[in-house]
Amino acid sequence: MNGTIPEHIITDALAADEPAARAEWLAEFRSDLEAFVSREVVEACTVPGRIGLPPLGGVRYFGFTDPSGGAQDSFTVAVAHVDERQGQRIAVLDYVNERRPPFSPILWRPSSARRSSATA
Repeated sequence: MNGTIPEHIITDALAADEPAARAEWLAEFRSDLEAFVSREVVEACTVPGRIGLPPLGGVRYFGFTDPSGGAQDSFTVAVAHVDERQGQRIAVLDYVNERRPPFSPILWRPSSARRSSATA
């Protein structure tokens, strides 16, 4: 994919951890993790219809993104925080969103930027 990366880096990574390297370097989904969490487990900790949680004061949030890899790939973002419950640290996914292609830079600009450029 990227001709500037020496081939030995990829072959070394494949030898060390083939499933991870295939995902990282060969853009393949990880078939070894498909059954990691069952659909029932995900549904048990999901509130149907909820898009996101409101921000809380004093909480440290973490942002994540998976940019689009091309014309067919979605762009995803997520925000999460760590919560302590019954003496255990729990990861809480506060917000997740997906944008499917095609992408338009005009549609992604904030509405205030669109107004100011239209009046200029």
